Amino acid sequence: MLRILYLILMIFLSHAFILSSCERAEYPFNQNTENIVKVEVILMGELQGLYTEHEVTVIKEVSLKDSKFLDDFRKIECKRGFGDPTVLTHGDKGFKIIYKNGDYEIITYGAQGRHRSDKYFSTGYYNFDEEQFNDLVEKYSY
Repeated sequence: MLRILYLILMIFLSHAFILSSCERAEYPFNQNTENIVKVEVILMGELQGLYTEHEVTVIKEVSLKDSKFLDDFRKIECKRGFGDPTVLTHGDKGFKIIYKNGDYEIITYGAQGRHRSDKYFSTGYYNFDEEQFNDLVEKYSY
């Protein structure tokens, strides 16, 4: 009986640890959003080499003048993970955020990438609700 209680306790504690490995967060853009000059809906392509940029296909450019893209983006449920960072994946759709100085970041529902100061990083710690994120991608794809 004691073994069964111990087993149940271990299962409960492991589930509690796993489920608490993320916390709700607001996505921290790499720069002030006032520096955004362009947003593109993209499709992730192949990695061009080890630790290099992904090939991306632009589906559509989002008009920042008359859109509420940033407001819509901030409404998506976002969580910050505490494990290993996630990586961008071939075939995912997302957004490419381009800043005044030429830096940019790529955001998909499960990973982020960024190009800053002539260096490219293809990992990120933030995850979005997949359904909400994909709905936003579809909204701004047409």
